[in-house]
Amino acid sequence: MINWLKTAWINLSRLFQRKEEPFKVSHIEELPEKPQRGILYALGEGTPWALALLCPCGCGALIQLSLLRDERPSWSMHLDRKGRATITPSVWRTAGCRAHFLVREGHVVWCNSASAVRPGRNRRK
Repeated sequence: MINWLKTAWINLSRLFQRKEEPFKVSHIEELPEKPQRGILYALGEGTPWALALLCPCGCGALIQLSLLRDERPSWSMHLDRKGRATITPSVWRTAGCRAHFLVREGHVVWCNSASAVRPGRNRRK
């Protein structure tokens, strides 16, 4: 019963949270020296082979994701008609802040995980 109430509270609170701006996708050949928050970098000439972004929890960690199908782990990116990115599967940092999230239509969707960190919660400084 308590878990159900906790899940219901989390889902209700998400309805009233301020929506952040969606990630802007930037197709570039090389990662910039100082990546910016809110930008999803698609790396590679022509067809991107990797993605890079700053962790959305605010810890400042650079996350790099391979788009190469033969590598493990690997992710895929789909752009909708408005140019908003969806990344599959989820991203789960196993070290540092341990953030676990999805990117859907350019927006971060936090996963329900007891060990996952969300902005402003339990983040080590």
